[in-house]
Amino acid sequence: MTFDKLYQEFFDTGMFMSRGASMNWNPDLLMADVVASIVNAVACGALALGILLFSLRRRDFPWHIHVASYLIFGLFLIRAAQNLMAVLLIWQPLYGVQTLFQMGSATLTMTAALVLWTMKDKFLHIPGPAHIKEVEGRLREMSARISNSTANVDQMIDDKTLELLTARQRFEQALRGAGISVFTQDKNLRYTWLFSPNPTLSMSGIGKTDFEVIPPSSCGPVVALKQRAIAGRKPVEGEISITEQGRETWYRMHIEPVLDEHGDVLSLNGITVDISDRKMLEDEQVRLSSELAANLQYYKLAMESSHTVVFTIDKDLRYATVSHEFLGKQPDFYIGKTNAEALSPENYAFIKPLKQKVMDTGEAVRGEFKAKVGNGTRWYDISLAPLKNRAGLVVGLTGAAIDISERKGWEQHLRLLMRELTHRSKNLLAVIQAMARQTARHTDSVDMFIERFGARLHALAGSHDLLVQESWQRASISELLSSQLGHYSDLIGTQIIVKGPQVYLNPDAAQNLGMALHEMATNAVKYGALSTPNGQVTIMWEWKGQGAKRVLRLIWREKGGPTVKEPKSRGFGSQVIERNLTRALGADVKLDYAPTGFKAEMDLPQKLTLDEHDIEEAEGQAEPDAMTLR
Repeated sequence: MTFDKLYQEFFDTGMFMSRGASMNWNPDLLMADVVASIVNAVACGALALGILLFSLRRRDFPWHIHVASYLIFGLFLIRAAQNLMAVLLIWQPLYGVQTLFQMGSATLTMTAALVLWTMKDKFLHIPGPAHIKEVEGRLREMSARISNSTANVDQMIDDKTLELLTARQRFEQALRGAGISVFTQDKNLRYTWLFSPNPTLSMSGIGKTDFEVIPPSSCGPVVALKQRAIAGRKPVEGEISITEQGRETWYRMHIEPVLDEHGDVLSLNGITVDISDRKMLEDEQVRLSSELAANLQYYKLAMESSHTVVFTIDKDLRYATVSHEFLGKQPDFYIGKTNAEALSPENYAFIKPLKQKVMDTGEAVRGEFKAKVGNGTRWYDISLAPLKNRAGLVVGLTGAAIDISERKGWEQHLRLLMRELTHRSKNLLAVIQAMARQTARHTDSVDMFIERFGARLHALAGSHDLLVQESWQRASISELLSSQLGHYSDLIGTQIIVKGPQVYLNPDAAQNLGMALHEMATNAVKYGALSTPNGQVTIMWEWKGQGAKRVLRLIWREKGGPTVKEPKSRGFGSQVIERNLTRALGADVKLDYAPTGFKAEMDLPQKLTLDEHDIEEAEGQAEPDAMTLR
């Protein structure tokens, strides 16, 4: 069949009668037919459109639902076209076109029927209204639980947000109170985040570099520290000072670099802590340490100068501290030891009851004791006081021991001097009394008595002055001569010749020899060699003999004076020379009244003199032998 023939059969309208003609163009029938066809077309079109929209919007449905929807959409769409074609056939007999629509409708209907039949099982499993209602109820219940859970989660979020905000506020308060700043910077050292106790700096520092935030004079060390962290790719820490408006503030800065997966620096995290108070305390500590060291040095010097030892002892009576040497032992010797372990039995016997009394009564005690130190003895003034804890219980004691050996020696020496003074005062009074009797016996008038007695008292006083200057221990012969010949000092070296070694006499010898020298000098001036310008007196002394027979020979020789005659009676001078020296001192005295000049030769026993050992012993301090307690 050719195409022209097909076209003629389907689209040639001259062969057929229109539907309006078949209804004899009855208006009522035509109106009813047209209205019914249009209503059916609109309804089918609306259903098709609804199915299409449903399928497009419900993408969640399975694919077979969408296939069925599209088939049904096609059926309703063709049905709508058939109804419109029925309206057109009233005027145009296009029955061939209608046939084509019928064929398409049949094909689509059969296809839909087959497809829907194959999917009947799936459609049968579509939930019914009851099931949908049940599911809807469960969904509503689940939705309610989700709503409650959402509300709870929202409440928890609010609570946690509040806690986080509170914690942040507390954290910032702590940082602010501690003077701590926290910051982050990029690798170009621009601040990306900053918290500072100074709120203005926290807000204004973002995006700025250290050179814009820190004073230029203090910026160098800060940047250098951060550059070191970047270069080393590891945390660094240091102390820096920032001077602003004349006020220096010290900070401890910790810088930690943040690295990427390749180890390159991305940014810096940093913390700065204000340590100005600590620095001030460190400076104060250094100052106080220096002062303490100086005070300790002064204390040590004072203790050593005053011969004082300070110590502490624990409750077990073991030495805890000892300032310096005590009883001939160094401080380390005593530490940790008891008195029984550290002291000799004699010293321990005295100190133990004192220390135990302090521990038992809690009262301070003081005493003096003589301690054995090496081969000698030392005297100590010891004071002990309790150490108490906060509860007032005795937990130890502290003490001070002062070496008073020198004071004890002077006290003993003073006692000896007092006894010696009493003895010598009695002797002196006896000498003066005898001297007064002898002088009165050989004078004819009161004036002569006063003159002679005064001169002799003056001579005696001169000897005493020498002895007092030497603590009543010794007097040298040369000093004794200077004292007795003081009125004639201008003659010494010309008319008075003095020569002899340095010899010291004991007090008795000095006193009696001094009187004898005075009498001989007085006689020489009045009657002997010193009474004339050409006269001369030679006074010399030397040692004679050996061992027990060794004596000190002193010679007084006059020459160039008037002719000497031996006196018919012994005057006071002769008695002083012969009796005092012979009886009091045991000296051997020889007087020679040769015409050419008077001569006196006196051999003094060695016991009347003092050698170097005797001098040192006389100068030494007498050792006390008594113990006193206070």
